[in-house]
Amino acid sequence: MRTRPLSDVLGVELLDFDVTKTLTPAEASELRRLFVEHHLVVVRGQNPSKEDHDRFTGYFGPLAEMLANGDTGYISNTVAGGVPVK
Repeated sequence: MRTRPLSDVLGVELLDFDVTKTLTPAEASELRRLFVEHHLVVVRGQNPSKEDHDRFTGYFGPLAEMLANGDTGYISNTVAGGVPVK
């Protein structure tokens, strides 16, 4: 897993990482280790489906049902269509 630190104190960016790919147990363990070490993991330029998003975030721990219909939710810095929030 190729990475680039975002700063000296916080964050790591995953390079050439595909959130639509299912990780092996070893890859999932490395992803969790990176999160524990850097406290923030950034993946740029992705357009995951809901299933991809849930699988990726599930590598960090169980998802909590947040919405009234029992579904999960997520926070993003983009709106529908990928337009950045200003």
